[in-house]
Amino acid sequence: MTEPLSPLRSGRRDRIVALAQQAFVQSGFRAASMEGLAQAVGVSKATLYSYFPDKDAVFAAVADHVAARLIGAVEAALAEGIGTARQRVTAALTDKHRLVHDLVRQSPHAAELFAAKTRLRSDQFGATDRVIEAALANVLGQVAGNPQELAALLLSASQGIANAAQDFQTAEDRIAQLCMLVPDDNAG
Repeated sequence: MTEPLSPLRSGRRDRIVALAQQAFVQSGFRAASMEGLAQAVGVSKATLYSYFPDKDAVFAAVADHVAARLIGAVEAALAEGIGTARQRVTAALTDKHRLVHDLVRQSPHAAELFAAKTRLRSDQFGATDRVIEAALANVLGQVAGNPQELAALLLSASQGIANAAQDFQTAEDRIAQLCMLVPDDNAG
C-alpha cells in the first residue's frame, strides 16, 4: 500500500493530472511521452516520474479523474428538488455525455483516447457506469416499476446515441427523446 501524499504533493499531483489531460487531448495518447507530458505540465521529467512510473499511469490517473467528474455531474443533476424524475434523468445523462464530448469527443485523437481508456481503465469505467446506473435507478425507483432495468436501458442507449451523433446538439435532442421513457412524476 502506498503512503498518502502530503497536501502539497496531492495538490501538485492534481495539477499534473489536469494539465496532462489537456496534453493527451491535444496530442493524443500515442504521441504523448513522459518528456512531452513533463514539458506540458511544467515540471521536470524527474518530478513527473516521482508521481507516475510511466505514461500509462499518467493516463490512468487522468481517466480516473474524468470518471470521478462523470459521477459528480450525474449526481448533481439527479439531486432532489430540481425537477421531475424525467427532467433529472435527462439532465444527468445529458451532463454526462456533454462532459465526455467537451473533454474527449472534440479531440482529433478521440478514437485513440477511447482505445487507451478501454485498454488501461476498462474496469474503472465499468465501475463508474455501475455507480451511475445505481444513481439513476434510485431516482427511477420513485416512478418506474423496474428501475434497475430502466436505468440500464437508458444508460446504454444514451451511450449509443452519444457515439453515433455527429454533434452534441443532436445527441442532446436524442437523449431527451429517449428519456421520454421515464414516467413523469409531476414533482418539482
